[in-house]
Amino acid sequence: DTIKIGKRTITVKEFGNNTTIDFNANDEDKEVEKPHSHDKFKGHHFGIDLGLNNYMGPNGTMALPDGYDYLSLNVAKSIGVSVNIWQESIGLSRGNNFGLVTGLGLDYHNFRFDNQYKLVKANDVTISSEPIIEDVDKNKLMAFYITMPLMLEWQMRESSYKNPFYVSAGVVGGIRA
Repeated sequence: DTIKIGKRTITVKEFGNNTTIDFNANDEDKEVEKPHSHDKFKGHHFGIDLGLNNYMGPNGTMALPDGYDYLSLNVAKSIGVSVNIWQESIGLSRGNNFGLVTGLGLDYHNFRFDNQYKLVKANDVTISSEPIIEDVDKNKLMAFYITMPLMLEWQMRESSYKNPFYVSAGVVGGIRA
Protein backbone atom coordinates (compact mmCIF):
# COMPACT_ATOMS: atom_id res chain seq x y z
CA ASP A 1 0.00 0.00 0.00
CA THR A 2 1.23 3.50 -0.83
CA ILE A 3 -0.01 6.72 0.74
CA LYS A 4 0.92 10.17 -0.63
CA ILE A 5 0.74 13.21 1.63
CA GLY A 6 1.89 16.36 -0.13
CA LYS A 7 5.37 15.61 -1.47
CA ARG A 8 5.92 12.68 0.90
CA THR A 9 5.27 9.03 0.11
CA ILE A 10 4.62 6.36 2.76
CA THR A 11 4.93 2.75 1.56
CA VAL A 12 3.75 -0.18 3.69
CA LYS A 13 4.94 -3.64 2.57
CA GLU A 14 3.90 -6.94 4.12
CA PHE A 15 5.90 -10.17 3.61
CA GLY A 16 4.28 -12.93 5.64
CA ASN A 17 4.70 -11.97 9.31
CA ASN A 18 7.08 -9.05 8.52
CA THR A 19 5.90 -5.50 7.85
CA THR A 20 8.10 -2.62 6.69
CA ILE A 21 7.23 1.05 6.45
CA ASP A 22 9.28 3.40 4.22
CA PHE A 23 9.05 7.18 4.39
CA ASN A 24 10.33 8.71 1.15
CA ALA A 25 10.55 12.23 -0.21
CA ASN A 26 10.21 13.14 -3.85
CA ASP A 27 13.40 14.08 -5.69
CA GLU A 28 12.45 17.79 -5.43
CA ASP A 29 12.37 17.53 -1.61
CA LYS A 30 15.77 15.89 -1.27
CA GLU A 31 17.60 19.05 -2.30
CA VAL A 32 15.99 21.20 0.39
CA GLU A 33 15.82 18.73 3.28
CA LYS A 34 16.50 20.28 6.65
CA PRO A 35 19.56 19.08 8.55
CA HIS A 36 18.99 16.54 11.31
CA SER A 37 18.44 17.95 14.78
CA HIS A 38 21.76 16.51 15.95
CA ASP A 39 23.54 18.68 13.35
CA LYS A 40 22.61 21.86 15.24
CA PHE A 41 24.15 23.19 18.44
CA LYS A 42 21.71 22.86 21.35
CA GLY A 43 22.71 24.43 24.66
CA HIS A 44 21.67 23.38 28.15
CA HIS A 45 20.09 26.08 30.30
CA PHE A 46 16.35 25.45 30.00
CA GLY A 47 14.77 24.00 33.17
CA ILE A 48 13.89 24.50 36.82
CA ASP A 49 16.30 24.91 39.76
CA LEU A 50 15.31 24.44 43.41
CA GLY A 51 17.56 25.36 46.32
CA LEU A 52 17.99 26.61 49.86
CA ASN A 53 19.10 30.18 50.61
CA ASN A 54 21.81 30.92 53.16
CA TYR A 55 24.68 33.34 53.76
CA MET A 56 28.38 32.74 53.24
CA GLY A 57 31.04 34.95 54.82
CA PRO A 58 34.36 35.96 53.29
CA ASN A 59 36.16 33.10 55.07
CA GLY A 60 33.75 30.49 53.63
CA THR A 61 31.72 29.86 56.80
CA MET A 62 27.97 30.28 57.13
CA ALA A 63 28.18 31.77 60.63
CA LEU A 64 26.94 35.33 61.02
CA PRO A 65 29.39 37.92 62.42
CA ASP A 66 28.81 39.34 65.91
CA GLY A 67 25.99 41.86 66.00
CA TYR A 68 24.07 40.38 63.05
CA ASP A 69 21.87 37.91 64.95
CA TYR A 70 18.76 39.66 63.59
CA LEU A 71 19.63 38.11 60.17
CA SER A 72 19.58 34.52 61.49
CA LEU A 73 17.71 32.33 58.97
CA ASN A 74 15.42 29.35 59.21
CA VAL A 75 17.32 27.61 56.38
CA ALA A 76 14.72 24.86 55.88
CA LYS A 77 12.13 27.50 54.95
CA SER A 78 14.49 29.82 53.02
CA ILE A 79 14.05 28.60 49.48
CA GLY A 80 15.04 29.68 46.00
CA VAL A 81 13.30 28.74 42.76
CA SER A 82 14.60 29.53 39.27
CA VAL A 83 12.64 28.86 36.11
CA ASN A 84 14.40 29.26 32.77
CA ILE A 85 11.48 29.91 30.42
CA TRP A 86 13.23 30.65 27.12
CA GLN A 87 16.56 29.56 25.66
CA GLU A 88 18.46 30.45 22.51
CA SER A 89 21.49 28.46 21.35
CA ILE A 90 23.98 29.87 18.83
CA GLY A 91 26.56 27.50 17.37
CA LEU A 92 30.07 28.95 17.02
CA SER A 93 31.94 25.99 15.49
CA ARG A 94 31.65 23.79 12.41
CA GLY A 95 31.26 20.63 14.47
CA ASN A 96 28.42 22.25 16.45
CA ASN A 97 30.04 21.31 19.76
CA PHE A 98 30.82 24.88 20.91
CA GLY A 99 28.38 27.74 21.19
CA LEU A 100 26.72 30.57 23.04
CA VAL A 101 23.65 30.02 25.22
CA THR A 102 21.35 32.82 26.32
CA GLY A 103 17.71 33.11 27.30
CA LEU A 104 15.29 34.49 29.84
CA GLY A 105 14.35 33.27 33.30
CA LEU A 106 12.60 34.10 36.57
CA ASP A 107 14.21 33.81 40.03
CA TYR A 108 12.32 33.86 43.33
CA HIS A 109 14.18 33.93 46.66
CA ASN A 110 12.54 33.68 50.06
CA PHE A 111 14.57 34.34 53.24
CA ARG A 112 12.72 33.21 56.42
CA PHE A 113 14.16 34.78 59.58
CA ASP A 114 14.36 33.02 62.95
CA ASN A 115 14.03 36.17 65.06
CA GLN A 116 11.31 38.81 65.31
CA TYR A 117 13.15 41.82 63.85
CA LYS A 118 12.24 44.04 60.95
CA LEU A 119 14.89 45.33 58.60
CA VAL A 120 15.22 49.10 58.39
CA LYS A 121 17.10 50.94 55.66
CA ALA A 122 19.62 53.17 57.45
CA ASN A 123 20.98 54.72 54.21
CA ASP A 124 21.57 53.61 50.60
CA VAL A 125 24.12 50.97 51.66
CA THR A 126 23.41 49.97 55.26
CA ILE A 127 20.51 48.17 56.92
CA SER A 128 19.76 47.92 60.62
CA SER A 129 17.02 46.25 62.61
CA GLU A 130 14.24 47.05 65.02
CA PRO A 131 12.39 44.51 67.20
CA ILE A 132 8.88 43.67 66.05
CA ILE A 133 6.48 44.56 68.86
CA GLU A 134 3.31 42.95 67.49
CA ASP A 135 2.93 39.16 67.32
CA VAL A 136 3.72 37.77 63.83
CA ASP A 137 3.52 34.22 62.44
CA LYS A 138 6.45 34.57 60.06
CA ASN A 139 9.15 37.07 59.30
CA LYS A 140 10.58 36.93 55.80
CA LEU A 141 12.22 38.81 52.96
CA MET A 142 11.35 38.00 49.33
CA ALA A 143 13.20 38.92 46.15
CA PHE A 144 12.01 38.35 42.58
CA TYR A 145 14.27 38.76 39.53
CA ILE A 146 14.00 38.54 35.76
CA THR A 147 17.27 36.93 34.64
CA MET A 148 19.28 36.57 31.45
CA PRO A 149 22.22 34.15 31.11
CA LEU A 150 25.14 34.58 28.74
CA MET A 151 27.22 31.41 28.70
CA LEU A 152 29.75 29.65 26.50
CA GLU A 153 29.21 25.90 26.27
CA TRP A 154 31.47 23.13 24.99
CA GLN A 155 29.96 19.70 24.29
CA MET A 156 31.78 16.39 23.93
CA ARG A 157 29.32 14.27 22.01
CA GLU A 158 29.09 10.53 21.81
CA SER A 159 28.62 8.94 18.42
CA SER A 160 24.84 8.72 19.02
CA TYR A 161 24.46 12.51 19.71
CA LYS A 162 21.81 11.73 22.31
CA ASN A 163 23.48 12.56 25.63
CA PRO A 164 26.47 14.86 25.24
CA PHE A 165 28.79 15.69 28.12
CA TYR A 166 28.96 19.48 28.36
CA VAL A 167 30.65 22.27 30.31
CA SER A 168 29.18 25.79 30.48
CA ALA A 169 30.66 28.96 31.93
CA GLY A 170 29.36 32.50 31.91
CA VAL A 171 27.29 35.05 33.78
CA VAL A 172 23.63 35.40 34.70
CA GLY A 173 22.40 38.96 35.10
CA GLY A 174 19.15 39.91 36.76
CA ILE A 175 16.80 42.83 37.24
CA ARG A 176 14.76 42.95 40.41
CA ALA A 177 11.08 43.05 39.52
